[in-house]
Amino acid sequence: MPQSDALSQAGALFTGPDGTVCSLSSADGGPWRGPTVVAPAGSCRPGAPVGLAHRASAGRLDAAYAGRDGSIQVMSSVRGRGWHGPAAVAPPGTCPPGAAVTLGHQRTRDQLDALCTGADGAVLTLWAAGGEPWRGPAPLTPPGTCAPGTPVGLGRSGPAERLEAVFAGADGSVQALWADVDHPWHGPAVLAPPGTCAPGTGVTLASQVDAGRLTALFTGADGSVQVMLADGGGPWTGPEVVAPAGNCAPGSPVSLAYGKSAERLTAMVAGIDGSVLALSAGGEAGWRGPVTAAPPGMCAPATAIGLGHRAAAQRLDAVFAGADGAVHATWTLRDGSWREPEEIAPPGSAARGAAVSLTHRGPVPGA
Repeated sequence: MPQSDALSQAGALFTGPDGTVCSLSSADGGPWRGPTVVAPAGSCRPGAPVGLAHRASAGRLDAAYAGRDGSIQVMSSVRGRGWHGPAAVAPPGTCPPGAAVTLGHQRTRDQLDALCTGADGAVLTLWAAGGEPWRGPAPLTPPGTCAPGTPVGLGRSGPAERLEAVFAGADGSVQALWADVDHPWHGPAVLAPPGTCAPGTGVTLASQVDAGRLTALFTGADGSVQVMLADGGGPWTGPEVVAPAGNCAPGSPVSLAYGKSAERLTAMVAGIDGSVLALSAGGEAGWRGPVTAAPPGMCAPATAIGLGHRAAAQRLDAVFAGADGAVHATWTLRDGSWREPEEIAPPGSAARGAAVSLTHRGPVPGA
C-alpha cells in the first residue's frame, strides 16, 4: 500500500535465496511491512548487494544492482508509490554477478552516479542527469586496478561538494578517485599502501557536509577496523585502527551513518563470531567501542548491515540478514544503547549473509 507523502519512511532492500529483490518499509517509526518482491526470481545472484540513493528534491529512491548475467539493473520508487523496473542500463558481462553497485547523488546538478568494478577489474561509472537516460559505462581506471566486483565507496567532500570514490586495490592498497562539479574524474591516487586490506574489501564513506569532513571506514587485512579522514576537500589522513585485529573477518563490509542532530558518526560491522558490533565517534573525542549490538551467532561473519539515521524519530536503525535467512532490525534507545534485535521477515526470506541496504526519506515539504 502506498504511504502518504507526509510520512517519514524507512526502506530496506535485500536479495532472496532465489535471486529475487525484496523490499521492507516502515513509516513514522511504526512496524516493518513486507517483504515484498520487487524484482523476480533469478534477477541476481542470491545475497547480492543492492545500491540505494535518495533524491530528496524529487522524493525518489533509486536502486541498482548487478544482474545474474553481469548486466547492471536499475529500479526507482517515487514518493513511496511502489517500485518500477528493473531495467538494464549496462549489458551482460559488464561486471561479475553479485558485484556491488554504489549510487551517489550530485545535488548541484541533479545527477545520479553509479560506480562498480567491472569483470576486468576496472572501476566503471554510469550517470543520469535529471530525467535523462543513463549513460556509460565508462572506465575510470585501467583493467586490473582492483579485484572484479570490489565495492566502491562514494561520498561528497568540501564546500564544492566534490564527489569522491574510494576502493581497495588488487594489491590491498586503498585508492581514491574524485570529480568536481562539471569536471571529469581524476585519479586514482593511493591513500594507503599495499597490504592495508584484503583485495575486494569494501570501503564505506560518510559525508559530514556541515563540518566539511569525509570519513572512510574499512576492515584491515588483520580483521581490524580502520578509519581515514579528509577535511575541507584536502588530503586524506590515516589509516588509524579504531577496533583491534581479529574483531571481524578480513574484507567484512562496514556500514557508516552520520546523525547530524547529534553530530555523531556510527559504524556497524559483523563480528567474526556472528555478532553485530557498533562503534561511534562524536566531536573530538575519537572513536569508542566496539560494543555488541546483537549477540554471537545472529548473522554470518562478513554480513553487510544496513544502517541509517531516522531524523524524525531521533534514532539509528540497523537491519541485517540473520544466519537463518531471517531479517532482523535493531535501533538505538534514548540512552544510546541498542534494542534487542527484532525479527521483521521470517527465516529463509534472505540469502545467508545477504547484504541489506537501508535508507530514510523524510516528509515531503508542503505535503
